[in-house]
Amino acid sequence: MKKPIITILSVLLLASFALAAEVKIPIDEGGKVANPPESLQLEYKYKVGEYRRYDMLILGKGSVQLPGQKEKSKLETSSDLTFAQHVEAYVPKDGIWRMEWDMIKGVLNLPEFGDITLTIPSLQFEMDRYGKISKVTGFEDLAVTPGLPKQDSMAKTLGQLTSLGFPKKELKVGDTWDQEFKIEIKDQDPVVMKTTSKLLGYEVMDKADCAIIQTTYETPFKLADKPKAADEPKVAGDADKPEEKPTVLVGTEKGDFVMHFAYTEGRIVRTEGTSEITADLEGKKISAVETPIPKDASPEAAAELKAEEEQAKHDVSIKYTMTSVYNPKMPESAVERP
Repeated sequence: MKKPIITILSVLLLASFALAAEVKIPIDEGGKVANPPESLQLEYKYKVGEYRRYDMLILGKGSVQLPGQKEKSKLETSSDLTFAQHVEAYVPKDGIWRMEWDMIKGVLNLPEFGDITLTIPSLQFEMDRYGKISKVTGFEDLAVTPGLPKQDSMAKTLGQLTSLGFPKKELKVGDTWDQEFKIEIKDQDPVVMKTTSKLLGYEVMDKADCAIIQTTYETPFKLADKPKAADEPKVAGDADKPEEKPTVLVGTEKGDFVMHFAYTEGRIVRTEGTSEITADLEGKKISAVETPIPKDASPEAAAELKAEEEQAKHDVSIKYTMTSVYNPKMPESAVERP
C-alpha cells in the first residue's frame, strides 16, 4: 500500500522550519542603534553549560490535491514549538562547540483533528563561531508524528539549518553572501538549497544592538513514493496487474526570512519570514486559472486575489508564516541538574 506523498513533503517542510516569521510573538523593539559599526565580523558566542531557548509559532495555509482525491483539500495548521540549545563543551584546538538541540514542546493543531503532539529526538552537533555545522547525530530514531516514516537522513538537514552561517570576513551594510546546503531524504533524490543573505542595517531589539540580516532562497525539489521493497509480501493477483508507476511530485520552495542578530552577545534574537511551496504531479499540465479582480479593490486585496489565483493552479500550494524568538526564561524541567 502506498504512503501518501504529502507525508514525505511534510517531513521536508519540517526541516525548513528550523530557519525560522507575521505571526507576532511579543518582543521589545527599541529603534536605532546609537553607534552602528562601519563594518562587522558576525559570529556566534557561547559559554559552556549555557542554555538558549527559542519559542516558535508557525501558521500554514493552502490546498492539496493528490491521486485519488476528486477535489482539493484545504490545509490550515498552526504549530507552537519550543526549542532549547545547550552548549555541552568547547574544543579550543578545533575552535568548535559541542551542542545539543532539543524540542522541549511541540504541538501541531489541525482544525479537523485538534492538537497533535510532535516529537523530535535530541540532536547533537558541532558548530564553529561562524555557524558551520558538522558531526550531526541523534536522528536515527526520528518519529515526527505517529505513523510517519523514519527519516534518519534528516539529521544533516536540521543540523545545517539550526543556525545561519556567516562569512569569515567583516561585512558592511549592503554586503551579501551565499550558502549551499545538501538536504538528503531517504529514498529520494538529494535536494540542494542555495541561500543568499544580505546585511540590511542595524536596529535595537529587546534591548540589544542587532544586525538585520535578510535571507532568501528558491529550491526546486522532486519527491517520489517509496519504492516497493523486494521482500515485501505479494498479494494474490498482483502478478496480473500492470506495474504501478511511482507517484512523483515536482515543485519549488521559496523562502524569505529576516533575522535580528545581537552581535555583541553573539546570539539570534528573532527570526521571521515566510516559506511558500508549490508542486504538481510529474507530467501534469498546469491549468490556467483566472480570478476577476474588482476595479475598486485595494492593492493589498488585488495582490491577495492574485496569489489565490496562482495557488489554484497547483496540486500542492502551501504558505507558511513563521516567527522564532529568543526567550531568556528556560523551563526548569528542561535544564540539567548539576
